[in-house]
Amino acid sequence: MAAAIPRHSRRPVYPFEIDSCFSYTFFYSSQYAKWNDTAPYVGCLFPFGQHVEFNPYYEHQNNTGKSPNQQLNQLGLMLNLYFGH
Repeated sequence: MAAAIPRHSRRPVYPFEIDSCFSYTFFYSSQYAKWNDTAPYVGCLFPFGQHVEFNPYYEHQNNTGKSPNQQLNQLGLMLNLYFGH
Protein backbone atom coordinates (compact mmCIF):
# COMPACT_ATOMS: atom_id res chain seq x y z
CA MET A 1 0.00 0.00 0.00
CA ALA A 2 1.35 3.44 -0.86
CA ALA A 3 0.32 7.02 -0.18
CA ALA A 4 1.69 9.95 -2.16
CA ILE A 5 1.66 13.71 -1.64
CA PRO A 6 2.28 15.35 -5.05
CA ARG A 7 3.01 19.03 -5.67
CA HIS A 8 3.39 20.74 -9.06
CA SER A 9 4.16 24.30 -10.07
CA ARG A 10 4.52 25.84 -13.53
CA ARG A 11 7.01 28.63 -14.27
CA PRO A 12 7.57 30.21 -17.69
CA VAL A 13 11.28 30.34 -18.61
CA TYR A 14 11.92 31.76 -22.05
CA PRO A 15 11.41 30.02 -24.51
CA PHE A 16 10.10 27.07 -22.46
CA GLU A 17 7.48 26.63 -19.79
CA ILE A 18 9.09 24.47 -17.09
CA ASP A 19 6.87 22.47 -14.75
CA SER A 20 8.51 21.48 -11.46
CA CYS A 21 7.22 18.62 -9.35
CA PHE A 22 7.69 17.24 -5.85
CA SER A 23 6.28 14.08 -4.36
CA TYR A 24 6.68 12.32 -1.02
CA THR A 25 5.56 8.69 -1.04
CA PHE A 26 5.00 6.41 1.96
CA PHE A 27 4.89 2.60 1.65
CA TYR A 28 3.29 0.24 4.16
CA SER A 29 4.61 -3.32 4.44
CA SER A 30 2.51 -6.00 6.09
CA GLN A 31 5.69 -8.09 6.46
CA TYR A 32 6.99 -5.57 9.03
CA ALA A 33 3.52 -4.25 10.04
CA LYS A 34 4.63 -0.63 9.63
CA TRP A 35 5.19 2.22 7.18
CA ASN A 36 8.73 1.15 6.39
CA ASP A 37 9.64 2.98 3.19
CA THR A 38 9.60 6.66 2.28
CA ALA A 39 10.65 8.22 -1.01
CA PRO A 40 10.80 11.99 -1.63
CA TYR A 41 11.02 12.83 -5.34
CA VAL A 42 12.02 16.14 -6.97
CA GLY A 43 11.98 16.78 -10.70
CA CYS A 44 10.99 19.12 -13.48
CA LEU A 45 9.37 18.78 -16.88
CA PHE A 46 10.94 20.30 -20.01
CA PRO A 47 8.47 20.24 -22.92
CA PHE A 48 9.83 20.23 -26.48
CA GLY A 49 6.97 20.80 -28.89
CA GLN A 50 3.59 19.18 -28.41
CA HIS A 51 4.65 15.54 -28.24
CA VAL A 52 7.99 15.34 -26.36
CA GLU A 53 8.83 16.06 -22.73
CA PHE A 54 11.99 15.40 -20.68
CA ASN A 55 11.79 14.79 -16.94
CA PRO A 56 15.11 14.82 -15.03
CA TYR A 57 14.60 13.81 -11.39
CA TYR A 58 16.23 12.95 -8.07
CA GLU A 59 14.75 10.46 -5.59
CA HIS A 60 15.96 9.54 -2.11
CA GLN A 61 14.53 6.29 -0.78
CA ASN A 62 14.76 5.33 2.90
CA ASN A 63 13.83 1.74 3.77
CA THR A 64 13.57 1.01 7.50
CA GLY A 65 12.07 -2.47 7.19
CA LYS A 66 15.05 -4.56 8.18
CA SER A 67 18.24 -3.72 10.01
CA PRO A 68 20.41 -1.98 8.96
CA ASN A 69 18.34 0.67 7.22
CA GLN A 70 18.88 1.00 3.48
CA GLN A 71 19.13 4.37 1.75
CA LEU A 72 19.14 4.80 -2.02
CA ASN A 73 19.92 7.99 -3.94
CA GLN A 74 18.71 7.86 -7.53
CA LEU A 75 19.09 10.22 -10.48
CA GLY A 76 17.12 9.64 -13.63
CA LEU A 77 15.88 11.05 -16.89
CA MET A 78 12.48 10.12 -18.31
CA LEU A 79 11.40 10.72 -21.87
CA ASN A 80 7.64 11.21 -22.23
CA LEU A 81 6.12 10.90 -25.70
CA TYR A 82 2.52 11.95 -26.35
CA PHE A 83 0.58 10.56 -29.30
CA GLY A 84 -2.84 12.06 -29.93
CA HIS A 85 -5.54 11.89 -32.53
